[in-house]
Amino acid sequence: MLEVERRRTILKEIKENGIVRVSDLSELFGVSQNAIRRDLQKLEEEGLTNSNPFEVQVKKAIIKAAREVILVVTHNKFGVKALAPVTPITAVHKIITDDGLSQSEINTFRQRGIETILA
Repeated sequence: MLEVERRRTILKEIKENGIVRVSDLSELFGVSQNAIRRDLQKLEEEGLTNSNPFEVQVKKAIIKAAREVILVVTHNKFGVKALAPVTPITAVHKIITDDGLSQSEINTFRQRGIETILA
């Protein structure tokens, strides 16, 4: 199974079960736990995630109804692995964070058209 297919299946497992364990996914796919962690990292990079499946549903509904999506988050939340995707980062219009975010991360968001404010 290709990595892309495995990631799609991981997302399906999360949607169906609400939460999954790295060890269970490793066994399911017959790959190392490190491979699963890399998959989860890639999935996180592709969008916002949350480890609480109940919060995910609420956040998705709010984002769907919103005219503008503003992400207010401390810098240490970027790069943190969570299991349930909320929305792609491209759905975010503005990020408000503290001054701990690196300049390269700020530039990446701004290049994607996301207004980034350090508070």
